[in-house]
Amino acid sequence: PRDKGSVHENPNATNICSSQTKLNTKSIDNSEVRAHLDGFLRIYLTPQCRKDPNNNQELVYVLGKIELCKHPAIIDGLCAVCGQPANSTSTSNSSGAPQDAQINANGNLNSSTAQSTNSAMAGGYAHPHDDQRRLQNPASKDDNGRGHGSLTLSGGVTISISSEYALKFSSDSSQSLRTAKKLNLVLDLDHTLLHATADRRASSWIGKCEDVHTLLLPMMEGHPLQQKQGGGGNSNNMNWMQPHYVKLRPNLAECLCGVMDQYEVSIYTAGTRLYAEKCADLISRHVADYQRRIGRKEDGSGIDGDACLDEGDLFMLRENVARTKDRVSWYTSRKERQDYVDKMNQQLQIQKKESEEKREAADAEKQKDDEIVGAEIKAWDSNNEPHMMAGSEEDVEMAPKANQKKRKRVTFSLPDVDGNDNNDNIREMQPSKKSKEPNDGTELEDANKILKELKQKLEQAEKKEAEAQNMRKKIFGSRIISRTDVGDLGRDVKSLKRVFPCGGMMAAIVDDREDVWANATNNSTGRKGEPPDNLLFVRPYHWGPFQKFADVNNSAGEDITLQSESGDITSLDETHERQLLWTADTLRRIHDRFYDASLSEEQRDKLTVPGILKQMRNEVFGNAKKPAKFILSGLVPLHKQRTSTEYIKSPRPLIVRYAEELGAKIENEVTIDSTHVIAARDGTDKILRARKIPGCAVVKVTWLMECYWSCTLQSIDSHILGPKPLPVPPSSGPKRSILLTESDSSEEDDDGFFDDFEKEMESKE
Repeated sequence: PRDKGSVHENPNATNICSSQTKLNTKSIDNSEVRAHLDGFLRIYLTPQCRKDPNNNQELVYVLGKIELCKHPAIIDGLCAVCGQPANSTSTSNSSGAPQDAQINANGNLNSSTAQSTNSAMAGGYAHPHDDQRRLQNPASKDDNGRGHGSLTLSGGVTISISSEYALKFSSDSSQSLRTAKKLNLVLDLDHTLLHATADRRASSWIGKCEDVHTLLLPMMEGHPLQQKQGGGGNSNNMNWMQPHYVKLRPNLAECLCGVMDQYEVSIYTAGTRLYAEKCADLISRHVADYQRRIGRKEDGSGIDGDACLDEGDLFMLRENVARTKDRVSWYTSRKERQDYVDKMNQQLQIQKKESEEKREAADAEKQKDDEIVGAEIKAWDSNNEPHMMAGSEEDVEMAPKANQKKRKRVTFSLPDVDGNDNNDNIREMQPSKKSKEPNDGTELEDANKILKELKQKLEQAEKKEAEAQNMRKKIFGSRIISRTDVGDLGRDVKSLKRVFPCGGMMAAIVDDREDVWANATNNSTGRKGEPPDNLLFVRPYHWGPFQKFADVNNSAGEDITLQSESGDITSLDETHERQLLWTADTLRRIHDRFYDASLSEEQRDKLTVPGILKQMRNEVFGNAKKPAKFILSGLVPLHKQRTSTEYIKSPRPLIVRYAEELGAKIENEVTIDSTHVIAARDGTDKILRARKIPGCAVVKVTWLMECYWSCTLQSIDSHILGPKPLPVPPSSGPKRSILLTESDSSEEDDDGFFDDFEKEMESKE
């Protein structure tokens, strides 16, 4: 092994040198040779002997070469490989070409320019541009003409990478995916997987619908509620959280469970990073609950009604446990104090009893002594002789008074409740009159019982939360990108190359908005102004009760079926919602085609997810026995109607693009070969003529969109506009065109209708 930045001599190198030149090998034996510049040291397997460029009379050993770092990845202006500033060089050799590490005859290391034979290996970057400029212009190039791009990694870190590193990164990622037999999947959040709002009126739906949940996000600085409650400039304002109410899309858990083993799932959202993280946690809890219910159904143990708690509910449960612990601690402390008071009262009662017994014994003994003395005095009085214990008359008179004087006793006792001392009796210690709660110990027992129940509930909740976190690691990991991570792209732009530097040829995208992907200027597939071919467009999700509330992030994508649908938009009925089931089925079919066991590795190398999805769409109508030829009525205004060749230079109208991508052909006039008339409303001349053609169905635009959203051919039964089409006879005559000799007066009505429709959609956006 060789140390970076140092060159070591090979003792066998002397055999390569000419015999006419004698090298001072003794002077370089076991000596340390240091590099004259920073870079990567490449040691030759066999040392080379060359003439010294500075002195042609001497020969030098060429043991290796030093290559400057090419700075393949740059983070905040520093190279992620060598750690040096990317816009500066540590040597005068700014070309980045490798330089030979040479030892002359005196054992000294020579500093020379690179040999011409090694010029092809040059490739280092001088990087005159700073990192900020690269982030603003991902397609910028350095002085050597090499391109740079931006790559946002897991965790939201954006780095600038060279084109060579981008190719290597993509190659390694593709190889890793193919080894695991997986593909990449990029998911949007708002109106794709869920519908979110911050309107507090939405809180009334918590508990009424099982798929409505709460997220807690910090209030933005300057929020009216924050200013009202916390005041301005207070550091405690950071603790205020604003609830967000989220309705998950039906069949979300089934969709993710069906694809998470086949795809590496990422989130790419227009929301903030914290919002994306919280949504990922919420979705993971939902999937964990779904798998738990499925597991209990399969093993016959019944359905577990307890689901994972939302973030706010789990926080409140933890707070309740902590508060109950404090209450139990308070009750325990009070009980200990009460026990101490009872013990002291018992001791005082014993002392009181002993004191009374001693006083009674002393009184009895004194009384006995007084009786004896009195008897003796009486005996002496009967003999008229003074007793030796008798005093004078004055003393005799004073004796009763002395006997009547009450003896003073000194005792220690607690003051009465009213603050007065009672020296006659020893008062027992009593609790304060202010304590209104009973002190029989039932409160402590009840608190311990409640605490035990809360702990069991918290333990189960924490266990389910751990399962949800493991589920999140399995589904999303740290693969989350938010608008705060890619702010340089703009609010309404999503770039696939920001996540996959070579265009994401093994990635599928699921989003309700096509315009954000079409706005990117570096799409690898798709026409200019149109989304990439690997975008799996889904119907924007709106939950009825949240329709009147403001959205959290960007507005939903365009849904051209809204005008043809009728009914209450605030309805809770979601039995018709099958979008995510369609999406999961499409993703499974993409995976099955890519990893088809009958394909060889060479054939698989030619496959791409955009190509597979494009082919699957084309097969919806392209594989029909009769070529699909559509007539559009009231959907494309006259000033936008063009021929197919004219659409090549500009983006196609949405309905035209959807039909053509599904393999149908758009015609302007009704003919005997017309198969469908897709109309915005009934009663136009085109529709009246089409109803005379056997097999030509007049359908709503919802039928075409369901075919596009599901990437399958859907039944027209529920989408027929007016009467059913005429049956096709067994044999038909010669084909002929049915054209009007006069202009179709309904076209002007269609034009005006669509213009009104466009204005209404723009006002919604």
